[in-house]
Amino acid sequence: MSRSLPSLPTPALLLALLTAGCQADEATTAPSPTATTSTPASVSAPAPTTSTEELRELDWMELMPADELQALQEAPPIAHDGSFKPLQQGSFQTVPGMDGLRVKLPGYIVPVESDADGKLLEFFLVPYFGACIHVPPPPPNQIIHGRLTAPAEMTDIYAAYWIEGMLHAERFQNDTAATAYTMTVDRVYLWE
Repeated sequence: MSRSLPSLPTPALLLALLTAGCQADEATTAPSPTATTSTPASVSAPAPTTSTEELRELDWMELMPADELQALQEAPPIAHDGSFKPLQQGSFQTVPGMDGLRVKLPGYIVPVESDADGKLLEFFLVPYFGACIHVPPPPPNQIIHGRLTAPAEMTDIYAAYWIEGMLHAERFQNDTAATAYTMTVDRVYLWE
């Protein structure tokens, strides 16, 4: 039985997100999700799920209500004139039924908090490279605030990762971004 790779954001969504938040040259320089890196291949060693609950593989589009996807695709481009910090667009509207699911989702990690030893404690998982760093953050329902169950070595922000854990329809906000979802993260490993 052949298994297809998980779907990262659709080309239409990527185009909408990139044109809304990036200049053309920034959009073309992002490495592919399968690019090799010099960091360790895994943050936490992949291991079988110990829970009897089934792990559901999610697509980013499943986290956004259909009416919001349409609005995002029709959003005007954001000016990069340097006179203000680009504001996050979108809402906290979540998809009914997502709260409390054990899920697996691919994306890019933006560190939020680390411990005294420099180990990762909390992060944002975003659907495309560069989000929350040099462009406006994705909509709140397209960012997951991850809380690791145990501190882990810092990840490579240029690589795509899988995260697994319990998804919650819960708001989180800091100076970088706001999220509509959080996750208690059990595993983080390279998307291969």
